[in-house]
This record gives sequence, C-alpha cells and structure tokens, in this order.
Amino acid sequence: MKDINLVQMERKLLRLVLVVLPIHLERYKKVLDDENSGIYLDVVVFDAYNLPNEALNNGEIDLNSFQHKAYLENECKAQGYDLTAIGDTSSAPLTLYSKKVDSLKALKRISW
Repeated sequence: MKDINLVQMERKLLRLVLVVLPIHLERYKKVLDDENSGIYLDVVVFDAYNLPNEALNNGEIDLNSFQHKAYLENECKAQGYDLTAIGDTSSAPLTLYSKKVDSLKALKRISW
C-alpha cells in the first residue's frame, strides 16, 4: 500500500475527488486558508463511481474521498490497486428509495 505523507508532498496543489456539497468544499478550503497551509484544492469531477480509484492509483489525482473502507479494500483487491486509507472523513447519510418497501419496518421483514 502507498504511504503518503502530506507534509512531504512536493505539490501544494492537490487534485482530489470529493463527494460533498459545495458548502462543505468551501469549509475545507477555509480551514486550509485559516491555517496558512499553502495547500490549494483542485476538485476533479468523474461521471462514474469506478473511476476515482483508478485515477488515484495512476497518479492523475492526489486524494479522493467518496467511499467507505470496505469499498476501498474491495477495489484494491479486485483491481490490484496499491492504495490505503490515510484518515477518516465526514460521511453523509444516504437516502433509501423503493417502489416496493414503504418503511424501515417493512424492509426488516423482507431482509435476511
């Protein structure tokens, strides 16, 4: 797994993938500015869920934040990626939609 030390990175412009609302991105930028970090974010947009890890593995981006650890581990195993989680980020709640189930109670009844 790749070991990344952000303090020793030569590039100060980080190309990354985030799945966040624009207001969250502005908060990240404000923290970096307030701390005089010298780190600037360039957010890269992908239109398919499988592309950010490929881009990270190939060196096209520096960081990504869009997945849970189990997904990352599965992608690394399935695709042979040499990636590792370097920290935790915020997680957003996911909304569930269904044409067949109208409540969590009903979902529990049909799940195993």
